[in-house]
Amino acid sequence: MDILEATDKLWLKIAPVFSWISKSLGVIFSPLMSLGPELGIACIAALTYGVTKGLAKLYRPKNEEKLRKEFSKLERMRREAVHTGGKEVCKGLDEEMDKIYFEQLRSSIMRATAVYSIPVLAMLCWVWSYFSPDRLQIMYGRPYVAKLPFTIGVYDHIGPGFWFFICYIGVGVLFSVIGKVKKKETKTATKKAMVG
Repeated sequence: MDILEATDKLWLKIAPVFSWISKSLGVIFSPLMSLGPELGIACIAALTYGVTKGLAKLYRPKNEEKLRKEFSKLERMRREAVHTGGKEVCKGLDEEMDKIYFEQLRSSIMRATAVYSIPVLAMLCWVWSYFSPDRLQIMYGRPYVAKLPFTIGVYDHIGPGFWFFICYIGVGVLFSVIGKVKKKETKTATKKAMVG
């Protein structure tokens, strides 16, 4: 058996699972679809954002904190070595810090892939495939999510995949702004409490 036959057989075993997941998500999100395609997909994007944020809080590799502490320790040692004039010591510490930095980078890329990329891309693919033009036509009487007031090349509308992506980014920006406002209010309240 060659590799193509093996992958075909594997896909035939896996495909029903993906089909079942897709149908299940369709049933789960069906109440949101009564809001219309724009709000329904925006709610799905917001839920996806919430899930990724929750995963980010839950999944924190133990070695990440260990690497951060080790890097801080080496950084302090390097500052002391600079003051005492130990160039060879600084060079050795720089090499160790570089190793730790790249290990931190690798760890954060793996975490971002597991926590953000896979869930977001999975939902994007689901939205794109589930809300096909035919299904949108049946559900809402139009084969697109939103009509544009202008034309971009040959396109005068927004499809479900792009709408999901726009909404996901929009929710992220909104939560970022809310977080900054809350932080600013907390700082202001702390300053008032210290003064008063």
